[in-house]
Amino acid sequence: MGDLARLDASGAAERLDHALNQSGLLARVAADRWQVVLDALHLRRRELMHGEALCKEGEAATTFWLLTRGQVAVTGQTPDRGVFVERRGPGDLIGELAAMRLGSRRSATVRALDHQTEAYCFSMRAIEALQCEDRLGIWQGLAVHVAGKLAATVPARTSALLMGEEREALLRRFVNEDALGRIRADGQGGYERREAVILFSDLVGFSAMAEKASPEEVADSIRAAMSAQADVVEEHGGFVDKMMGDGLMAYWLPESDAPGERRRVANAALDAAVAAAGRVAAVSHPLTGQPLRVRIGLHIGQAHYGNFGSDRRWAVTLIGQPVNLAARIESAKPPEGEADAYGHLRASAELAKLLDDRHLSALPDRATVKVKTDLVTFIHRKPE
Repeated sequence: MGDLARLDASGAAERLDHALNQSGLLARVAADRWQVVLDALHLRRRELMHGEALCKEGEAATTFWLLTRGQVAVTGQTPDRGVFVERRGPGDLIGELAAMRLGSRRSATVRALDHQTEAYCFSMRAIEALQCEDRLGIWQGLAVHVAGKLAATVPARTSALLMGEEREALLRRFVNEDALGRIRADGQGGYERREAVILFSDLVGFSAMAEKASPEEVADSIRAAMSAQADVVEEHGGFVDKMMGDGLMAYWLPESDAPGERRRVANAALDAAVAAAGRVAAVSHPLTGQPLRVRIGLHIGQAHYGNFGSDRRWAVTLIGQPVNLAARIESAKPPEGEADAYGHLRASAELAKLLDDRHLSALPDRATVKVKTDLVTFIHRKPE
């Protein structure tokens, strides 16, 4: 039985349904997915008495609330408005702006004005764990709701929401800074052929772990491993293109075709790969407690770059043979019957030509694999 069906007969289910429709939070989620999404979110229902605080200024903002009964007072202080007091009623979202900004703290205190004020708590962590389409639908609903709220209360900030920091904060959850800059420039991202260093990574033994670990353990491990890799890529001047289950794709774009610039980018990518492997190893396997391991493949080549998505869903990314080869190098396995495995850090022969001696000495072994009709050579270090 779903969460809505389990609510008591006092009208709570009807109030929740009405408030959801008023807020528009699930308006962009397919109607036949509503119950599935609500069950997955494990909403917490809370009743407050008059004067009781729903949240307080300065608290960490990891959740927001949907008000379904009664009214609340929102009190806080801003540089331009001084102390303010606002009322919110059924159908209003509470604390969503702070929750949408990772690491934010609440800028206001919210207290109940009525007895038996009712609100439902939405966890940002639970939203992030939803399927991609459902998660994106909720984020779109949040954006529309916030835009409407600001348009009604602070007209001067509506443009800032739609074109400024709040909108870009949402976009950054789905596209990297490079793609975002291209979208800002022409609304599409353009199309071009660019040389790029491409990185693919994959967690070793993830499938076996996922079969035995709980969903929460899998999610925590994936999030920690992906965060570690994404941070390293950005620290070394790269861009995360996408995350695919336990896999990640990233790239570096030389600013020119000058030999020195190409070498700089190639070595930065290899430095990032080494650092990423180290940081992932700091994450413990949820079942064995052993360090997680990541397998990484790197290649350089001329790829097509632009928005290769649909009319309704953009996908600013790299495509072409260099991308395929980087993925193949990462996933390469020795021929059947060959005992020696390949190391977990692999760089194509093309990339190796640009690497410093310190990297070449760290990857002394060579291997050749067949990719369709081509033979691809890469350097690595055999496992000890």
